[in-house]
Amino acid sequence: MKCTIVDLDPGATPETAAKSIADEITGAPGESQVAFRGTTRYVPRLVRTKARPPGRMVEIREDATYLVTGGFGESGERCWVGLRIRGHGTSQW
Repeated sequence: MKCTIVDLDPGATPETAAKSIADEITGAPGESQVAFRGTTRYVPRLVRTKARPPGRMVEIREDATYLVTGGFGESGERCWVGLRIRGHGTSQW
């Protein structure tokens, strides 16, 4: 049995949403999570990036979401406090 998390575009028409679900059900297996925005299908991917030079700050975007794991340890706490100080929204638990 194939089980997939499907995130539909909140602005999609019922017909478009139904087609997205039908295409996902009848498509090739392999993805456990998909999201549709308009007619574009997105799947999660991790991408290796180059390390930043020492001392260079990471750009924190207002339109992004950041997941801090280990947030109750010293390093995690410093990270999420830094995000808050730099004005990145609210904490959600």
